Formats: sequence, structure tokens, C-alpha cells
Amino acid sequence: MKRALLFVLVVALALVMLPAIAQDETPRQGIRPDAPSYAIRGPYAVGTMELVIEPDSDRPLVTTAWYPASNPEGLEEAIVYTFFTAAPAMTASGRALRDAEPDTSAGPYPLILLAHGGYGSRFIAPYYAEHLASHGFVVLAMDEFGETMLNGGDQSLWYTSLYYRPHDVTRMIDNAAELTAEGGALAGVIDIDNIGVTGASHGGYSTLASAGGRLSQNDFRVICGEHPEDDPARCGNFFANLDALATLAGLDSAPEGEWPAWGDPRVDAIVPIAPGWFSGEGVKSVTIPTLLMLGSLDTVVPNATNGYPIWENLGSSNKTLVEFVSAGHVFSVIKCADVPWAGFAWWCADPVWDMDRAHDLVDHFATAFFLSQLKGDADAAAALAPDAVNFPGIRYETTGY
Repeated sequence: MKRALLFVLVVALALVMLPAIAQDETPRQGIRPDAPSYAIRGPYAVGTMELVIEPDSDRPLVTTAWYPASNPEGLEEAIVYTFFTAAPAMTASGRALRDAEPDTSAGPYPLILLAHGGYGSRFIAPYYAEHLASHGFVVLAMDEFGETMLNGGDQSLWYTSLYYRPHDVTRMIDNAAELTAEGGALAGVIDIDNIGVTGASHGGYSTLASAGGRLSQNDFRVICGEHPEDDPARCGNFFANLDALATLAGLDSAPEGEWPAWGDPRVDAIVPIAPGWFSGEGVKSVTIPTLLMLGSLDTVVPNATNGYPIWENLGSSNKTLVEFVSAGHVFSVIKCADVPWAGFAWWCADPVWDMDRAHDLVDHFATAFFLSQLKGDADAAAALAPDAVNFPGIRYETTGY
């Protein structure tokens, strides 16, 4: 009788507490209901703040930080990002708390630098930055000076981005040390001994170059074909300005093959997505852990039709390939529905893939990779073992798991 009474009391107590628990804790989820494990939102609330790196320099870097945040009041993580102050209608919604107090309880957190594509924006993939921050990373994304959607500057100077982009990664790392120092905006929050870099398209170039990838005239010849002048904005611009680029880099002349490496030895792991301007030779010097994501029908970068030379030639003994079968070039960037001012544009939609599904998979693979490499998370590493990867539309290879 006493046991029966005790059982009734326990059940009654549970029924009373259940509504309160349901109100206080919103179940964590991914973008879609079928999101894989590491595409589920992480345990941290996400804060965000605006910064300007080296504002008094000739090339100030307007930067957004995302980081684990304190949210004791359980505020809704809702924010509107403004791509450019000169065009306030160009906005996108996100899930973060503006200028929230950082959560230092489990810090400092590894640093991940996010590089945007050519003439893009630091907000080109906010879902991705927010997701990484929710899993205990500090993400810094900067607008490349003179190379954004709105402020493209003089596009005849595009070739200079090949030099500046990896050097901007170094500038960001240097300034992260100041941000996390006593008195900094993110004091005690950033672990600058564990650093990752990621980015898509020209941001993928930034990512590989930051890890020691070298410019190569031979790579450009493969990508650009016999008539580089047919693409004056990129291919023709590179070959017409070899001497000027060499001068910018402090070289006496333009190397015939590989150029010097401009990587930063503090970078520990990288996730390049649909990276531009490498076709094989220039990535032999990339030796750190690398997770490469590509679309098999990408017409912008070397793809499945020519054997993925970037993947085949990567110098890293720990490398992983995630191929989105039948995807094009922009499967990882913000979807058109989140930027209605863009209409249905080529740069925010994939002809085949549902963007929400693609984004869940980008989140899953990148988060598991960075957790395993920068935090030593054994469960995350197990999620990247070949027998754990079984997603329709994904072809997978790895030497590291």
C-alpha cells in the first residue's frame, strides 16, 4: 500500500513539474526536423557584437563576433543583421543576442575565422556562424576591405585580394589576442591556442591560403583555360597584373610556378567550402587537418568532372572530403528566403539541393570536425567515421577518422 501511494505521489509530482520544464527549456533542434546530430543547435546561447579591427589603418576590417553568451532571463535569440549601413533594407534575420554578456563558465573557447566569398559580406552565412558559437566557439567574420557586395571598390584591383586575404587572417588572429586580453571586448573568452578558419568560394581561397596554400600560375592556367582574357574580372586580371602582385608581395618578379606561402602557423584546422583558385599544385603545402566541402556540379571551381584535384593533392595526412552530389557553387551561403531583397538570385539558391538540408549538413560536418580537432571531442570524431556518415546525396572520403 505504501509503495502504491509513493508511486502515485511521484507520478503526480512529475505531472506538475512537466509543464514548467517545458516552458523553461525549448528543445534544441536543427534547421530541419531531420537534422543530423551535430546540426542540432548547441547548448550555449549565442551573443553577437560589432567590431572594427584596426580602424585607423588603411584597410580597416569591419567585423562581427559570435560567441557563447549568458542568457539568465531566457530572452529569445532574435536579431536582424544589416548587411550595409548605406542600404538598411539589405537585412537578414538571425538567432543571437545583440551585445550579450559572454558566458565565461566554460571558456576560453577556440577561435574560428569565417571568410566571405568575392564581393560578398560577413553576413553571407550567419546561420553557420551562430551554429558554431552555440557549440562553444568564438567566430569572427570580417568584411574584406573594398571587396563587398556594396563597396566593391575598383575591381581592377581584384588581384590584390589574393595577397591581402591570407594576411587579413593573420591580422584577425593578432587582434583576437587583444580582444581576449584583460580589458578587451571579449576578455577571457577566446582561446587563441586553438584556431580554425573556414569560408566559401574566395573565402575558401582565404582558408586554404591561411593554412599555407600557395598561389600557382599553373593552377590559374588550369582553371582559366587557354583564353584567360575571356574572364577579365578574375583570370585576365590575375595574368595582367603578375608584376604588380609580385611587387605588392615584396618579390623581385612573379614566380613561374608556386608563390611563397602566406599562411599563419597558428591556424590548426580548416574547412574550405567550394574554394577558388586552387586546382592542385598550390595545396600540396597544406598539411594541417582539412575538411573540404564541394558540390559535384560546381562550375566555378575544379569539380568532380576533373577528379577533384584539390582533394587529391592536399598535403595533409588528415583530410576529409564531403561531396554534395549535384550541388553547385553556393550551397553553403544564406538562402534567398532569408534575404528577400535579393529576389531569387543565383548566389542564394541551388538548382538541386534544398538549402535548409544543405545548411544542416554543412553545420553537422563542420561542427563535428572543429569539435574533434580544436576541442579533442571523441564523440564528434566518431560522428565523422566512415560508417557513421550515411546521408543521401553525400559522397564521403576521409583519411583522418
